[in-house]
Amino acid sequence: MKTQPIGFFALWRNKPSEYHADDAERDTTITEIQKAFDATAAVGTKIFTQFESRWSTERQYFAYWESPTFETLEKAMCDLEEAGDFKFAESEHIIGQKIDDAYARDIDPAVLKERQWLGCFIAWKWTDAYYNAEPEELVAAERDVASVFQYASQKGIKIFGQYNARFCSPWDRFVFCLLPSYEALEDIIEKCEKAKLFQYIESRHVLAKYNPTYRFATELQN
Repeated sequence: MKTQPIGFFALWRNKPSEYHADDAERDTTITEIQKAFDATAAVGTKIFTQFESRWSTERQYFAYWESPTFETLEKAMCDLEEAGDFKFAESEHIIGQKIDDAYARDIDPAVLKERQWLGCFIAWKWTDAYYNAEPEELVAAERDVASVFQYASQKGIKIFGQYNARFCSPWDRFVFCLLPSYEALEDIIEKCEKAKLFQYIESRHVLAKYNPTYRFATELQN
């Protein structure tokens, strides 16, 4: 039986301790965190980091990973713990198992080098309207979803997922998207509104700008 990969979404912000770390502690922590990243990438984890979200949410950054197994992800988290990452970061993690669907994409992190992307995390859970809908209504909604996803692909939006997150979060599903522009997302949301898709879901959207250059909190004040 094929093991489906694990999607991992992390949102975090600096703790006060990061703003007061000395240079030696900063340099050691950054080095050890990078070792943890390299180790998990070496065993097949795809890492899309980092995205700046201070302007769009109460968190400062987010990252998206896809790990081959739960065990791979757990090992990476243990390595980051030993590296001192969580000493300086207050984080929220959402994980899910990939499900087969017509919209899933297998995209290499090298795509991040192509342009200045916007990252968008979208999680949703189905509402009572979904569970009470007639079968023909859901068939029509699924047809509209397929049309929106096809249109998104034509507009240069790259969609990762879906992931089933119901077993460990308040959300039923999530996806991660790379967007060429704000307007592209606005366009897709408008199409979803016109198709009345939001009556069937309650959703959470987090938008951020890709920035591969990590800066420790002490450097942000200079």
